[in-house]
Amino acid sequence: MAYLHFNFKSDAIDQSIELDVILPTLTGGMDCNPPFKTLYFLTGYSGGARETLTFLNMKLHAMLHGLALVVVTGDRSFYVDKPEWGDNYGRFIGEELVEITRSLLPLSRKKEDTFIGGISMGGFGALINGLHYSDTFSKIAMLSPALRVNKILKKEISPLKPDRMEAIFGTEDEYLHSDKNPEKVLLDRKKSGKAIPELFLRCGCQDELVYDVNKEFLRFLEEQNIPVDFEETDGVHDLVYWSKMLEPCFAFLSPAKSFMEE
Repeated sequence: MAYLHFNFKSDAIDQSIELDVILPTLTGGMDCNPPFKTLYFLTGYSGGARETLTFLNMKLHAMLHGLALVVVTGDRSFYVDKPEWGDNYGRFIGEELVEITRSLLPLSRKKEDTFIGGISMGGFGALINGLHYSDTFSKIAMLSPALRVNKILKKEISPLKPDRMEAIFGTEDEYLHSDKNPEKVLLDRKKSGKAIPELFLRCGCQDELVYDVNKEFLRFLEEQNIPVDFEETDGVHDLVYWSKMLEPCFAFLSPAKSFMEE
């Protein structure tokens, strides 16, 4: 296993970006010889890449499942484009980040080997960008995703700031009818016959911040006959819960036999 830290100037968001990268091996091993399958993982609203790697023990899971791991900090952007600010986080995730990491590292260029995932705000970002860039990403993994942000914003326990959310998404009506609303994007893709990546979702039943909106989203998927890998699990909106969900998440992305089974 190798750990790398990158710093480069992003054209999409016009600022310096830092990335944390895990490569499962540099010498080869079962099911993880380069070029590597890759998970682009997006952090939450208040989390950073290095913190996420450290407290979730993602390095172990990346190694066991033969995945390269690219972890990105989102600066409370929800990973969507705001061209008037010069912050095109969606284009950064779906285009620039993939192009740069593939040019620098021994990563697979195949769609079937390229995945996107995230926690909380990063789960939203994974879904919306996984859909917009479905020619790049074949699977989307969401842990406690902050979906239906218009409803989360109205909760007393919500950390989201109304002014910031309106600056990012517009009014509630504008958000609901925009390409920043995952449900609208899913409906549009379904109507046009475009492929939808495979979906994985886990959210703790005791998660007061996002459990209800996740259940609403699951009902929406069921109504639209869009499959999703989901199981009811206990837990709240914290690192302890996400740590427990990493194994099923990584198994969904790369179900190949792990080193532990040898």
